[in-house]
Amino acid sequence: MALEPYRKRPQEPLRWNCTPETLLYRVKALCDQHNQKMRDLMAEIDPETATFENFLLPIAHLENDWLSNQDFIHFYAQVSPNDNIRGALRKAEQILSAEKLKQPDISKLVKAIYGRAEELDPESQKFLNITKNDQTQTKESTTRNRIKAIDERIEEICVEFDANLNNENDGFWASKAELASVPIGILDELEKGTGDNEGKFHVVYKWTLGLPVMEYAMDPNVRKRLYLGRANSVSNLSPIYFTVYHILFSLLSTLLRPL
Repeated sequence: MALEPYRKRPQEPLRWNCTPETLLYRVKALCDQHNQKMRDLMAEIDPETATFENFLLPIAHLENDWLSNQDFIHFYAQVSPNDNIRGALRKAEQILSAEKLKQPDISKLVKAIYGRAEELDPESQKFLNITKNDQTQTKESTTRNRIKAIDERIEEICVEFDANLNNENDGFWASKAELASVPIGILDELEKGTGDNEGKFHVVYKWTLGLPVMEYAMDPNVRKRLYLGRANSVSNLSPIYFTVYHILFSLLSTLLRPL
């Protein structure tokens, strides 16, 4: 019998019964709440009155709430079997990325707090140091706007990249004998063959199903086909790679350009 402190669970479990409408509503409500709080902080506090407790601590709580929702959405987008849900989640990720990049410039307030050298606990001091380092050091608006535009494009590409991987359905057919060492629970998740593929299983390259097969399959040919197929799948990712390389080169050039 569980001890008294452990009879009550510390928090409710995550619920996976969302619909596209409720997901988007949840994300938009989160953005509205976050933006309103940031507007209130920026309106009420200036560099002369800013402290860790009245400015950075509320921002830390906002970040925690933001990241917990972002992680939930990203994970749900990876595992949901429903195409409509995954589409809504990709849109939600785009909304979050776009809203995150619209946040106001807090560098002056952070610099003022850092300059006061308040006596903080180690965790708070670490957050202050990280926040200060994250701020763009230059005051040149052109450079700042350029970096912001690059960040927006990178966020869009990341969402597109994940969507392509999550929608990957290519694979190959393998017999039950070839998958003899794979647990029945994993085989039940695979598509069963009909006609010429009667008695076979469709091993997909998508890692949510392909990775368990890779871990348990003892047939080296199955593992080889799965590994090479995964490495060469999703051919439309190649242009994305080249785009990312170009953007990162542009970002590096912007950061290293002398003022």
